[in-house]
Amino acid sequence: MTDNNLIMDHSSYNIHSWSSESDGEEIVSSESNGFETISESFVSINEGNREFKSLVPEIGMSFSCEQEAHKFYQKYATKMGFKVRKGKVQRLSNGSLRKRYFFCSQEGFRSKKQPTKKTTYTRKETRTGCNAKIQITFENESKHLRDKQMNSLQPEDAQGLIDCLKQLQVEDPSLFYTLQVDAESHMTNFFWRDSRSKIDYDYFGDVLILDTTFRMDRYNMICAPFLGVNHHQQPVLFGCAFLLDETMETYTWLLGTFMGAMGRRQPKTILTTECQAILKAVKVTLPKIEHHLCKPHVCQNAKQHLSMYYRQLGFESLFHSIQGSEKFSNANVFQNRKSEAMTLPEYVQKYEKAAEQQRREELHEDFCCNASEPKLILRSPMEKQAANIYTRTMFEIFQNELIRIMSVPLRRITKSGTTFTFKVTEGENIENIVEFNRLDSTVTCSCRMFESIGILCVHALKVLNTKNIFQIPPQYILKRWTKSAKDGVVEDDNCEEIGDKNDSSLSSSKRKLVHKALNFITKSFAGEKSLKIADHYLDIGIKKVEDVLKLGSECLDTKAPEIYVHKKSGVADPIKETYHDQEETSKRSMECQIQKKHKHN
Repeated sequence: MTDNNLIMDHSSYNIHSWSSESDGEEIVSSESNGFETISESFVSINEGNREFKSLVPEIGMSFSCEQEAHKFYQKYATKMGFKVRKGKVQRLSNGSLRKRYFFCSQEGFRSKKQPTKKTTYTRKETRTGCNAKIQITFENESKHLRDKQMNSLQPEDAQGLIDCLKQLQVEDPSLFYTLQVDAESHMTNFFWRDSRSKIDYDYFGDVLILDTTFRMDRYNMICAPFLGVNHHQQPVLFGCAFLLDETMETYTWLLGTFMGAMGRRQPKTILTTECQAILKAVKVTLPKIEHHLCKPHVCQNAKQHLSMYYRQLGFESLFHSIQGSEKFSNANVFQNRKSEAMTLPEYVQKYEKAAEQQRREELHEDFCCNASEPKLILRSPMEKQAANIYTRTMFEIFQNELIRIMSVPLRRITKSGTTFTFKVTEGENIENIVEFNRLDSTVTCSCRMFESIGILCVHALKVLNTKNIFQIPPQYILKRWTKSAKDGVVEDDNCEEIGDKNDSSLSSSKRKLVHKALNFITKSFAGEKSLKIADHYLDIGIKKVEDVLKLGSECLDTKAPEIYVHKKSGVADPIKETYHDQEETSKRSMECQIQKKHKHN
């Protein structure tokens, strides 16, 4: 039987963030007075005078209470020949139920816990790992009312959020924000990112993480930050969104908006929670990139679908030893905060403080990398090379792999022209196949470590060492993991130009100039000496530009800027878009975007 989601109507429950627990209560399926008749095609339940046209549980069924759903599934279980027990529940922050699972009594396997005292009798094992189950979700009246009225915020809440972002924009003119409204001009979804996030995305946007696990209790909204990982393997914030629902349309809008805010530069990989709406939105918006689940969700699926193997000795520890991005996917800046009374502007302020803290930590690590040298163990040429180019965190990972080459035996299997195939044994049972081409020093390993995290594995390093290659081949040094990861300016080859095509060269030059200026100022924050240097050369640059401007008006860009005068200050009359995608906006009367873009002449 497949996993079904049955919806329950319940006026006393709200959908917020929750924690999980299991009550382990087993209920024997039996005939109940709550059922009047039962057949293959029709079930009639006396409670609430509700009738179901099918005995088989179906997605979308609704029940008036948990007991009604339980009796329905009991009848189905009796007909199919198995028993039912209550499974784990998910609760809201106030302790009330959010979700309930009903399992087959033979679901899962008995826990292999060590007995604390001598036992004289062991019960017979009845668990067989059966996957028959249903899940019911409690929904409240306020949610249904909100769905009926179309999800939206109160105007004063939305206006307060916009006022907060406008104030931040005074301090950061390149800050970007946009909102989506419904037919009544009420705000439904919101996204923003600051100028530093755009710079960070240019350097580290190859991996994108969308975290939608946090919910804001006061507004029943989703807080969805975009994250990445910098050259120190630290989480970095790319932007944040407030969402009122989890539909494919909402996530399609969000991903499209994020790509627009980042110059249409697409990541290579995106990691998200397990959500069908997100999966469909990614296929529509980013069809060519790789889409993976975050490690906690993979772990949860492994427990559910590979339970007989997951519980075996060594499997779980091996699974958790795999290097992944779990610490980044769990880096939601709000997950440990009391949020019941926080307003939207307060969420924005918390986010900005968290972003500032992350940037200070990155700056500190940059300073440590440049001011100190890592400890060498082997003192080999390759280890010295890695110490000079990699950041401290990445050098430690590389060094651990390099040290192990003495403990893994190698055996050549085949040779075909300039390509050699080796088998590298690790431990007793782990074997990896490595291919090496002597013409260009390319090396590939079946463990796929380099393809996963961008660092050569011990198996590949063993082969290189055997072939007397004592330097890391340049094609295996990823700049994003080096001390110079943020040197230079990232070219916007895939960026879509805005405005007149004849003026695209000038627009591109302006964008690159802004990027350089922000990068220059950001790096000057490293210390007092660097601040003085930045201030000195900015003064020189400003003076020279002013001298050029005094020569005549021919040096000026005389094209009038795009300006929209907004007559009303409320959200109910949203600001119209002024950028290139106006045709799409006119087709979507339900959507409005406020985008603040400043031209630098």
